[in-house]
Amino acid sequence: MLAAGIVAPIAPKPAASASTTATADGSATTARSAESREDHAPYLAGWLRVLKANAGHLWTVAGAAERAVTYVKELANPELALAQPKQGLGVE
Repeated sequence: MLAAGIVAPIAPKPAASASTTATADGSATTARSAESREDHAPYLAGWLRVLKANAGHLWTVAGAAERAVTYVKELANPELALAQPKQGLGVE
């Protein structure tokens, strides 16, 4: 969680030219346009403000992202959830 008064930037909406296709193994790939978008600079500027206020937020956000990836992987493959012990996920 970010410190009081610090708001994480809102992620830009996906480009209209992005397309997602399923692969043979059931995963998905996303093709994106190489075009520059006007909302990239404000999004990155927002994260720079957050990190300049407290660089430690990077570790907080990275930890939350890692937990989210683990959660999604376990939803897709329940055997992973049973095989790996929960360590510091904050979920009981």
